[in-house]
Formats: sequence, C-alpha cells, structure tokens
Amino acid sequence: MNLKNVMPIGKDSKTGGRAKRMLNDPSVQKGITTTAYSASGITAAGGFLSVNEAALAIGILSAIGTFIINWVYKAKQNKREIELHELEKQLKQAELEQFEQS
Repeated sequence: MNLKNVMPIGKDSKTGGRAKRMLNDPSVQKGITTTAYSASGITAAGGFLSVNEAALAIGILSAIGTFIINWVYKAKQNKREIELHELEKQLKQAELEQFEQS
C-alpha cells in the first residue's frame, strides 16, 4: 500500500470530508455518546461485582424465576385437575341416576 496517496481524515479529500461531516451529524453524535455511556456503565457494573458475586446473583435470580414459573404452572395444573374431577363427579352422578331409573 502506498502511504503517499493516503490523506488523513479532515482534509478535503472525498472520503475525508464525508467522514468529517458524518462525525458532525447530531444523530451520529448521539449514537456515539449512547455507546460510550453504555460501555462505561457496563464497565462500572463489571467492576462492582466480581465474577463470583455475578454468578451468585445470576444463580439466585434463576432460582427465583424457576420457582415462580413452577408455581404458576402448578396452579394451572391444579385448576385443570379440579375441573376434571368436577366433570367426572357429574358423569358418575348421571350414570348413577340413569342406573337407578332402570
């Protein structure tokens, strides 16, 4: 690659001028700022928790989530079983009444 023909960004070359205009665009600036603050926040959070503490927190949250999901599904299962039991009772009662009438 011939470095004599490469112009730095900011010079009046076609690509340099376009790159400079892109960096001055407010929407690009907002994206750059958001990315920088996000990276800083993630780095700060990473510094706040050690790997062991992060693993512990994830494990606790997973256990709580599993408990809640199981609780919800067991409640739904119990509701279905109660409805099924009531229908079976009604069926047996109808069979008994039909047997008594014959």
